[in-house]
Amino acid sequence: MIFLSKKVGFCAAHRLVSQRLSQEENQRTFGKGCRSLHGHNYELKVTLAGQPDAVTGMLFNLEELNAVLEDRIVGWLDHRELNALPEFSKVVPTSENIARTIWRRLDTGVFAPARLYEIELWETKNSSVLYRGESEES
Repeated sequence: MIFLSKKVGFCAAHRLVSQRLSQEENQRTFGKGCRSLHGHNYELKVTLAGQPDAVTGMLFNLEELNAVLEDRIVGWLDHRELNALPEFSKVVPTSENIARTIWRRLDTGVFAPARLYEIELWETKNSSVLYRGESEES
């Protein structure tokens, strides 16, 4: 098994607030993240897995991988207010939910014969979410 990773970055803003919680509960749960809109310089690492092609020796072309990430993720999220996007109208745009949403946008077979293995989303230089897709029980 070979793993191939690519990093991209994007800037986005969000406010951590759940419509299902009171203002006090939001404050307790999300702290200063619920007070106002704030931004992050996100870093996204996408990892593919599989066997390299016998002729080219490549798992997936890095230029094509970069183009997919720029089109499907960076072009969609860069300099956006996440709370205003339809994908986050019913979920709080936490790093966890952003990662799951990114996974769904990428897990479409576009990397075949390689497969999407994991994504890691860094919200700050010290905190990240690692996601490997939906479990079989979901």
